[in-house]
Amino acid sequence: MQKQARRKIKERHRIRRSWIIAIFSFLIIIGCLNLLHLKSKTNQLNQQISASKIKLDQVDKTNTKLKTQEKNLKETDYLEKWIRYKLYYSKRENKFIIFLNLRIMIKL
Repeated sequence: MQKQARRKIKERHRIRRSWIIAIFSFLIIIGCLNLLHLKSKTNQLNQQISASKIKLDQVDKTNTKLKTQEKNLKETDYLEKWIRYKLYYSKRENKFIIFLNLRIMIKL
């Protein structure tokens, strides 16, 4: 009788131990999968951040160019020079001669 009782107790302990090991193994596997998922998400976000930084740098360069152009356009001397150059306007005493796409200004 005592041997059967001991066997039953040992069998219960073995079954409990097996369940505990199975549950902890399952939890460890779930935790590892969660860590891998978080790592892939982190890498994806880091790539998005680097792409956004590159785009921000490009926008900043464009913004700097536009601010410089805005500042230049507020200056009347620059504006006059730009109009004369792009639109072939001239001062009254100057004449433009366009020869082979070369702009030559002649003072008369």
